[in-house]
Formats: sequence, C-alpha cells, structure tokens
Amino acid sequence: MTSTVLVVDDEPDIREVVHIALTDAGYVVRECGDGLEALNLLTTSAEPLIVLLDLMLPRMDGNEIIKTLFSDPDQPCMHCIIATTANYRLSHSITTQSYAHQVAILHKPFEITELLALVEAADHALASHPRPSEVPVPLTTLRYPDNAQVVRDAESSVSSE
Repeated sequence: MTSTVLVVDDEPDIREVVHIALTDAGYVVRECGDGLEALNLLTTSAEPLIVLLDLMLPRMDGNEIIKTLFSDPDQPCMHCIIATTANYRLSHSITTQSYAHQVAILHKPFEITELLALVEAADHALASHPRPSEVPVPLTTLRYPDNAQVVRDAESSVSSE
C-alpha cells in the first residue's frame, strides 16, 4: 500500500523538494501552505494521511494543529504525524500530546533519506492497522533515523540547538 502524504509547510521551496522526493518514491502528495488550510483538510479527510507538518506556520501553527487533532477522545486522530522544526521548542502541552500519540519530530535541515525512512515506516504503520477511519494509528512500530526524535519525557521540551 502506498499512502498519501500531506506536506504542510509555508516555504514553497521546501514543499517542492519534498514533493519531488516523495513522488519519485511512489507516494501520492498533497500540499498546504498554511495551518488553517491543513487542519481543514485533515479534519475532512476520509482516508488516513501521513502528515509532514511544519510547526511554524501562518494562520495556525503546527502545535495548535496537533493539539486540535488529538483533543477529542471520541474522534481519535487517524493520521500519522511527522512534525518538522528548525530551532523551535515544543510547548509542554504539545510535548505531552506528542508523547501520548507518538508524533515523530524531524529537525530541519534533514536529509531526504531520513525523511523517506520516516515516511516509509509511517506507511507500514498505516497499512498494518484496520482501515476504519475511527481507528487511531500509533507510530510505535517506527524506526526513526538518527536525527529524528520522539518525545519520551512529558516534562522535557524538544529543540534543535
């Protein structure tokens, strides 16, 4: 199974490079340039998506998107989230939610091979779970590249120094 990847970044050059790399790897790619557009697409999508989500976005930042997606226990998030950040600290509440929902953190700049490894692992995670859109897809089976981090301690913040 090849999943659809939603690339959410306000930098057109980053979206373009990532789009080309993911398309060349056989993924279907959709793009959004701001957080509000992304949240609308994510909350109305009938299919689980792999989401490459920049944390610094106009109109609604990535932290707020994560918080919103995971805020309703009666509507579990069905998407696999890979958050990207460059020298940006995660708030305590998002750190806690990232830990609870296995949101992967990939620091910019990243190598395309690192990105592809995370997307491939997320694709396998989506494929291994039932398809009803109400079922959350935890990323516990992911193998993370060296520069990717999963928040493990709810008391700590993740940053790129």
